[in-house]
Amino acid sequence: MGFINRKLGVIPSPPDYRDYRLNQFIATKKEFPDYYLVPPFKTEKDIPIYDQGNTSMCVAFTGALITEQQEFDETGKFIRVSPGWIYGNRETGMNMGEGMVPREAWAMLCKDGVPYFDSLSFVGTFAECYGYVWQKREELKKEALNQQKKSYVAITRNNLEEILTAIIECGFINVSIAVYKDFYNVDKDGFLSPKTSGIYGYHSVTAVGFIKHDGKYYLIIANSWGKDWGKNGLCYMPYNYKGIQEIWAITDMQRKITEATTEAIVKHPGHFLIPYRGLFEAQNAEEINWWRNAEGKIEAEAILPPAKRRRIHVIEGSKDIVVETLE
Repeated sequence: MGFINRKLGVIPSPPDYRDYRLNQFIATKKEFPDYYLVPPFKTEKDIPIYDQGNTSMCVAFTGALITEQQEFDETGKFIRVSPGWIYGNRETGMNMGEGMVPREAWAMLCKDGVPYFDSLSFVGTFAECYGYVWQKREELKKEALNQQKKSYVAITRNNLEEILTAIIECGFINVSIAVYKDFYNVDKDGFLSPKTSGIYGYHSVTAVGFIKHDGKYYLIIANSWGKDWGKNGLCYMPYNYKGIQEIWAITDMQRKITEATTEAIVKHPGHFLIPYRGLFEAQNAEEINWWRNAEGKIEAEAILPPAKRRRIHVIEGSKDIVVETLE
């Protein structure tokens, strides 16, 4: 089967102002090496290349590979995890057909984690994966939570410094692309040569590092179409490639405390003025609580609804906004 007949399984994530941004976790770097491969992998030949076959599971394979790299880096042991679990593990209100919305996949990876491949090795349709997940949920729940992630972070497209910082600080990252004809015919040197054509659909790949070539930065991309595609399953994609639609990092990093430019003002009964970002997040809160602390100052919090429940906490007269994710 030619690559052009491969199923494409990304359903683009709708815009959501609640998405975390990278600068809420870490400062963006300004200087970068000419070549970087995410550790603990030492050469491009070490990168696992999988083949999703004739399925729409590209997002799930990306999520699995990202998790594998992070666990390998943390534990020193490489163990496969289950793309079938990621593909089938969905909740009411999410897309319940073939393909995946990347944001939904990462939300569930942060909520439930993913078990090992040997525990659920099935690869197939959504209906089949969904059935297997629900059959084995109770059995595998504890194992899956061992690979649970804390946050997913939207990375700004075409922002070189932010993209490269995300790779260095977070490890493998997700890149979702509109597929043009050039993606099916990557040169054997691995460099993607953009050509004009119509869009065939949307696909998920994994950025595993970056390289500077002829003065320009390229992302080192691992695909899930086996080693016959591209350069042994990899390609070098311009960081500002026209087809890039979404970039996501999945991380265990904690959010920074945000310092605002104005002090918080809290007024009874629960009407409080906080800096713009906090107010923007709190406008759809399911709970707003207020109280006086031991120093007599009013404190206030807003509890945000799913998906993910977050707590915004401010203290009267302070410029700090603390945002925490609740279990």
